Amino acid sequence: MDVTTVSSPAGVVPAGTETDRNAQPIADFQDFLKLFVSQLKYQDPLSPTGGEEFLAETAQFSTVEQLVNLNRRAEAAIQGGEVLRRATAAAYLGRTVTASISGQEGDTQITGRVTGIEFADDGAVLLGLDDGQEVPLGDVVHVASG
Repeated sequence: MDVTTVSSPAGVVPAGTETDRNAQPIADFQDFLKLFVSQLKYQDPLSPTGGEEFLAETAQFSTVEQLVNLNRRAEAAIQGGEVLRRATAAAYLGRTVTASISGQEGDTQITGRVTGIEFADDGAVLLGLDDGQEVPLGDVVHVASG
């Protein structure tokens, strides 16, 4: 009987190999299932996965699914936190704030009425004051009405 070698499908790397340590993480549970099915499809029929090894890989389904769900919840919490931060910043409009800015000469107190808000690409929230200065939201130490 002639046995031909079947190469691994694209993206399937045997565990423990050098390239396995450098492989990209699996994006989601569906990708993991596709990878697992491909592994079963292309395994050597003369040397199939043993029962214990198969059971261990099957147990990974639950772990991967839980990690994917945890990641989704964390992303949702981060987005919710960003919405809360933006809403908090919007509440400062029209109010007088005092910010303590640390610099080379020590702390400087800046006071002014908030006339605008800037949301920077790096996630920073800057409050624009009526005198043209901008102060980071995190440096605000006092808030007064009007």
